[in-house]
Amino acid sequence: MTVEGIVHAIAKHNGYNPRMGLETHLTGQISQAAARLRANCAGRNKPGFCYRLYTYKSFKEEIKAFSPPKIHENGISESILKLKAMGFDNVDEFDFVDPPHPEILFRGLEDLEHICYADLARQQFVDFTSDHLAQLHAFHAYIHAKQQTSPELPDKERVDLDIRQWCFDAFLNHSVLDEVARVRQQLKEQFHLLFPDWRAPNSTPFLDPNYEINIRKALARTFYYRSAFRDPAGIDQYRIVRANWQAGIHPDSHQVGANHKCIIFGNLTYSGIQYMSNVTAVEPEWLAELDFFKEKNWLRKPNGAYRMPILQTTILPLQPKKDPKNTPE
Repeated sequence: MTVEGIVHAIAKHNGYNPRMGLETHLTGQISQAAARLRANCAGRNKPGFCYRLYTYKSFKEEIKAFSPPKIHENGISESILKLKAMGFDNVDEFDFVDPPHPEILFRGLEDLEHICYADLARQQFVDFTSDHLAQLHAFHAYIHAKQQTSPELPDKERVDLDIRQWCFDAFLNHSVLDEVARVRQQLKEQFHLLFPDWRAPNSTPFLDPNYEINIRKALARTFYYRSAFRDPAGIDQYRIVRANWQAGIHPDSHQVGANHKCIIFGNLTYSGIQYMSNVTAVEPEWLAELDFFKEKNWLRKPNGAYRMPILQTTILPLQPKKDPKNTPE
């Protein structure tokens, strides 16, 4: 990294004590490779200086040739989580290029186990077919908890404290949920102002058995252009319909490993791998009904081949067969 105007620097050494869970940033002995790197950095944008507080003999005979691998000097909880999300459950048997010290590995596993308690508290909202429904479950639970504490209670501050405690116990963000409730109410009010004579269709009650299916159907009809089908060529890999790109489900999603046949997603991000987040499983039959998925509307390449070949095996079998008698010659 080059910082404009900085020509003197003292580099500190990162370290990690797994027994204490302590990360350190201390001044320590440099390696030969790191010393050469810092010498090359001096004077990139103006004349600079590289101070070496050791003798040439020490450099050649006492200082190590290379710095230890970063995996030996940092906690690896995040790396373990990524490996598990990729399908490597037995992380202790993973073939690391530079295996971490067993104590660092076990500390990482222990940290994740403790963090899991927070996941257990939120498990009550999880839906293994939809991240959108999981968020909706959390919101409904918040509204229900608020209704249980607010009626006939004159002390507004105590009520507010109760609902904040409920959010804390459920590992939910009170401010975000409160903002969602306000925005939802504002949208309803604006809608009724714009369409005062519009009659709402019959809505599905929250406790109705078809509630979740109807929500997923609505999401399918709304976000059909963000749909993806499972790619048989990879584990937990999908093909995005519009661009025929390959993408995986983000590790934060509860849909990882579910191997849904078809999904819609809210966001697509790239961080070395293309990830879809806010994922909901939908049925291909729901998409096959939409005009976007009719074979006549499929995009083709100049040579006539389909740009979205995965639709031939997923959507085409669900559409009505063409009657050869009615096909013009």
